[in-house]
Amino acid sequence: MIEVAAYLIMSGESFSPSAAADEHGLTYAHQNEPGEIGVRGRYKNKPIPDGHARVVLTNGQANTIDNNDVWAPLAHTVEVCRRHGASDVSVHLDVKYTDQCNIELEPILVKLLGSLGLPLTITCYELATLDARGDRH
Repeated sequence: MIEVAAYLIMSGESFSPSAAADEHGLTYAHQNEPGEIGVRGRYKNKPIPDGHARVVLTNGQANTIDNNDVWAPLAHTVEVCRRHGASDVSVHLDVKYTDQCNIELEPILVKLLGSLGLPLTITCYELATLDARGDRH
């Protein structure tokens, strides 16, 4: 079994996630504005130098990556975010799997990502399995 969660990740020195959201109606899973004070990590209690946002494209259910409705608004979303200062934009896939991780991307998706100049990153996680006694492996 494979479950895929897809995200659009954007950042930039002058990127304002709030301005992009106001124009496009985006909902972010995470966002920060340039200069915002960090709450964790290397910028904890310090100004974060750039704006950053993550948009959830799929919810991690099986086969949603092949759903064209997920990718149809991508070009417009990227355009709006770049207009509001996003200079680093990419698509990221978190892939949870059991047994073996094989991923096939449809040519239309690969073409879309290429035409938008979007890098694709993929992280694979093996789902914990339970044995007959209920112990995780």
